Amino acid sequence: MRIKAILFFLLCFTGYAKNYAQFITEVKGINTFSLSDAVICIDVNDAALVQKAAALLQQDIEMVTGKKLFISNKTPASSKTMIIIGTAENSALIKQLIQQKKISAGSIKNKWEGYQIQSIKNPFKGIDNALVLTGSDRRGTAFGVFELSKQIGVSPWYWWADVPVKKRPEIFVKANTFITC
Repeated sequence: MRIKAILFFLLCFTGYAKNYAQFITEVKGINTFSLSDAVICIDVNDAALVQKAAALLQQDIEMVTGKKLFISNKTPASSKTMIIIGTAENSALIKQLIQQKKISAGSIKNKWEGYQIQSIKNPFKGIDNALVLTGSDRRGTAFGVFELSKQIGVSPWYWWADVPVKKRPEIFVKANTFITC
């Protein structure tokens, strides 16, 4: 079992070698929204790796802020912020956002292990903001989640070398974020 865990983390951490623009900030601003009280939404029909990546993100955010986010399999009736995680093929929420033309997954279509991270306003009725992590496949989704974890301050070496996590009372996402890999 330990070998499977090691292989899983090796696969996932290879995505950390890439360096992208910082879309997370500690400073609240006019063009930011908080992730500290978000709801993490995943589709129950998505891959097991997507479910695991969401659980790891929940743990990472708790390590940074001290707040444990709720993971839901459906859209909450109302929430200021959502983190939507899933594959373009299997997530009903992501398919709905694509159909409503609130996001486009064209840049990762037919890519192997591709992902995009996008912030949007009013993704669904009653929701103010969302950070949408869309993967072209299950590993791409995991890589997108781990990029978010890295940007909030969780080093890829946290598990391997006990690199400390930088504590923050709140985490903010810059509006109009769009990253693709």
